[in-house]
Amino acid sequence: PDVRDPLSHALDEALAACADAAHRGLARTSPGLRERIARAGKDLEANGLRTAAETVNALAAALTADDPHRAVRAWATAHIRLLTTAELR
Repeated sequence: PDVRDPLSHALDEALAACADAAHRGLARTSPGLRERIARAGKDLEANGLRTAAETVNALAAALTADDPHRAVRAWATAHIRLLTTAELR
């Protein structure tokens, strides 16, 4: 990613973190990956992408809960939002 474009960098990092969560299994995310997802939400918020940040933050929260259905819904919502936002940049 182009570090001169913080918006694209934040989106790319959030997409990569979500992809890693799906690849590793939402029920088996490591504390480091959960921190990475939470950090991605903060970066999206800092770059003005509030709705995308909210969905990523909801995913971070869902991954710490003991509800796999909630985690799947949160992941799908966040990933679709991020993909749509990335397409519109």
